[in-house]
Order: sequence, then structure tokens, then C-alpha cells
Amino acid sequence: MVTLRSQSKTSSVPRVGEKGAFAFQSIIRADWLMPKEPVLGPNTQHNLAGGLEKYSIFANPGLAPPNPKRWKDPVHRHFVNLPVNSTLELGTEIITPEAMLAFSRCHGLLAWLDLSVSPKLLHPYFKREGLLNLVDERYEWVMIVESSPSLETISNRINDYSAKEFRELSSCQSLLKYAWKSGDSRAVEAIAAMTAESLRPAAAPFVWTGFSGFEWKDCSVVVVAVGM
Repeated sequence: MVTLRSQSKTSSVPRVGEKGAFAFQSIIRADWLMPKEPVLGPNTQHNLAGGLEKYSIFANPGLAPPNPKRWKDPVHRHFVNLPVNSTLELGTEIITPEAMLAFSRCHGLLAWLDLSVSPKLLHPYFKREGLLNLVDERYEWVMIVESSPSLETISNRINDYSAKEFRELSSCQSLLKYAWKSGDSRAVEAIAAMTAESLRPAAAPFVWTGFSGFEWKDCSVVVVAVGM
């Protein structure tokens, strides 16, 4: 069964009587450039249960920085509260395409591949990863969003995850939700390590990570990559 779920509103401040979770604090310098007219890709990929597995968002580089005055919520709080489509049979979830598109238009792309570089570099990667139908070279940037274990799956399996699996999950919205709600140090440390790594120059010439203007203080955490 595939279901659409809205998140219970997540706040960095626990309610009265609620067990205190990890306080995510961030200092944001809005000095990245916004993409120009992000659009949803026409193609999607689905899992064996019929649920959404992957989709893409395309854009071209823009010239204007974001305008934080237009943000109803801080970028990390907006992201963690985006609604998801859940595939209960597989224990997975994925941010709904419409919500991710709206987020991208407000805050920019989280992580993307630069399609303006040599196709010789990119084509083997897309072919190997089965992503060719999600790419449109008429645009310079593509962000590919993938499903991840659901919040329930992570909560039930958290003690079984290896350090490698924590690293693989560290860019997932569901792990951020789990860390925010529980304060579990393993999840917090995995996300903090991922964000610190994301601020360094990309290892591959065609991979760029968004929101590179973030500064971190006191284990501050903001997700800067999705499904990459």
C-alpha cells in the first residue's frame, strides 16, 4: 500500500512535558545562488510495490541569492516537515515531488549534478545507476531524489545499523526526523559528519552540493544532500 503522509510538525523546541531531543541549531549565510525556474522531470521510477522510488528536478543556474525574509520556517525545519509518500510493504518513504519542487523554488537545490560538463563523464554514471530516463540535458542541473527507509523502519532497526549504514542514511530526511525526535547520538553524529563533509570541495568534477554557505556551530545540523 502506498500512502501520502504529512509529518507531525517538528520543532527544535520540545513541548512542555516532552522528553528533550537534540536541539538542532544553525547559522545560515544565504550566499548561494538560486536555481532558475526548477521543474519536475517528466519521468519517474517505481518500486516493486508500485510506490514512487526516484524522480528528478531540473533547473538552470540562476544569478540571484535566496531571500530569507520570504522563509516561513528555517530551511532545515521546512525540509524535515516535508510530506512523504510511504510504501508500507517495503518500509520506505520519499518526499512528495510537489513538496520537493516547492522547497527547491524557495531554498534552492539541495544537491545536484552539473549536466554542462562533458557527457563522457556523466553518461557511464547515469547508465550504471539506471538513471538515464531521469536526465534531460536541456538543463544544466539535475537533482535526483530517491526513497529511503521510513521513520518507522529506522526506529525499529536503529540498533542493527552498522557505522557504514549510518553514513549511507545520513542524507535522508527520515534519519534527520529520527535524530530530531529521539536525540540518538549515533544518528546525530552521522548527520553532523555528513554535513561537515558536504561543505568540502566535491571529489568529482560534476557533483556539487547545495547550501555551501552554511556554517556549523555547536553540532548544528542542516541536511545538505538528498539521495546522493
